[in-house]
Amino acid sequence: MTMIGQQLSPNEQAELQQLMVADRMTIKQKYWSLPEPSIGDIQGDFDARLLDQGRGMGAVMTKLLFGMKGPWLGKGFQPESETTGSGYNTFGDAQDYRRELLMDTYIDHSKIIPGFAFILDYRHRNWGAIRWLRGELRAITPDLVLGIGTFGPRPNVFRKIRRVIPFVLVRSTRETAPQRVAA
Repeated sequence: MTMIGQQLSPNEQAELQQLMVADRMTIKQKYWSLPEPSIGDIQGDFDARLLDQGRGMGAVMTKLLFGMKGPWLGKGFQPESETTGSGYNTFGDAQDYRRELLMDTYIDHSKIIPGFAFILDYRHRNWGAIRWLRGELRAITPDLVLGIGTFGPRPNVFRKIRRVIPFVLVRSTRETAPQRVAA
């Protein structure tokens, strides 16, 4: 796995390193401390890394699921209006990657903390269990973004089987082409 964040400022690199070794509670507290975003705050291509996934079978399953389509490289975002946008995940390697798992993006109430977040909504662009995935983002800087995903059935009766998935995004330096868009 290649290092991400080499192009970041020294302060951003220090923030990234702190996140990479932080426990789940510290990550959530950091997320809570970040300002509420607007749709234009997070755009372009980002490299990604999973953060602390806890212990046990849930952590193992999360890592396996994120690798099912090949190595997970990151995400990309494009605003479409003042309040909405779209996005995708990238899988593969820096020379040959695919854009898959499309999403709608918008600003809405966070399900993790009080306030608003940049929402990643997979429900309308995907089939099967991936529709249970929902992400939230808040920017530390324009080039360093903290995300928390949730995976599992949405009704509250199933909340005990939902999985919380913290991750970090760093502005990508990989070429924007060529890429393949999965059908």
